[in-house]
Amino acid sequence: MKIFIICSKQFYGVVPKIKTELEKRGHTILLPNCINDPSAEQRSIESGAAAHVEFKQRMYRQSESMM
Repeated sequence: MKIFIICSKQFYGVVPKIKTELEKRGHTILLPNCINDPSAEQRSIESGAAAHVEFKQRMYRQSESMM
């Protein structure tokens, strides 16, 4: 089964353990887009509304392409 993990940045620290366990059980895991850069969205917000909209669009397209 393909599983897309969605969670708050607060839980990014436990995601690797969950991913490993699910992979051991034969699942394909898709991780949150910003797991390697948790402050990416905040930086886009600070850059202004247009930058934040573009960020959200890019993250949506990236997630969609992984499905």
